[in-house]
Amino acid sequence: MQPTRRRILHAALLSRLFPAVPAAARDFWKEKDPAAWTPEEKDALLYQSPWARQGTLLFTREIKHEPPPTVATPGAGVPGARPANTPRTGTPTVPMGEPIPPPPGSGKGEPPKFPVLVRWETARPVQLAGGAKLPEETSAYYVIRLKGMPLMRPRPGKDEPNPNLGLLEAIKQDSLIQRKNRDPLRCNHLLTGSGNEVTDLLLFFPRQPDPITLAENEVEFITAFGSFRLSLKFPLKEMVFQGALML
Repeated sequence: MQPTRRRILHAALLSRLFPAVPAAARDFWKEKDPAAWTPEEKDALLYQSPWARQGTLLFTREIKHEPPPTVATPGAGVPGARPANTPRTGTPTVPMGEPIPPPPGSGKGEPPKFPVLVRWETARPVQLAGGAKLPEETSAYYVIRLKGMPLMRPRPGKDEPNPNLGLLEAIKQDSLIQRKNRDPLRCNHLLTGSGNEVTDLLLFFPRQPDPITLAENEVEFITAFGSFRLSLKFPLKEMVFQGALML
């Protein structure tokens, strides 16, 4: 069977989001000094490790919530952040930009689903492996990167409002770190990527006054917008580095 153009585009998209990672020694970060990590091991830590896992954004029932009184600009209030573009006159009601091709379903009539990388960008091992350098002012937050979100791409050379403003606000409202028998941590700020990272988002969750502790055993990251939802559990004991939980 010949691959369809849609499947070819999807395969190309996956290769950009989740590059092939050569097999690395299991849990090498427990045995080797970070200065001795190889490029292959760093890639493994950034894309296939306890701090970086692939989840699936699934089509589910629509999530209902009351609209906020005002639309906050994504990234506002975070020092050193690059906020999303702000429209000149209100939020656009019709999406603009270049759509990212949706992934094919495995069967006829199957709802779409998108692979998304969920990475704890502020985790110490991620930073040592080459994660994004964040301003010192963001140290008060856990920062989670979402790589591969189905966002509209701005049209090249066009001075237009960000086509994703409504979607970004919905993601910000419905993103949380769920904790057993404790209040969840909710997203305070959201930043968007640009260029080759246009489908990337950085979500900021406050560390204080109730930081994550190893005694919690496990946390669940949840994000949603409209009829789409992604949830992914992270066992905390697997995220210990150099004897401590450094998220």
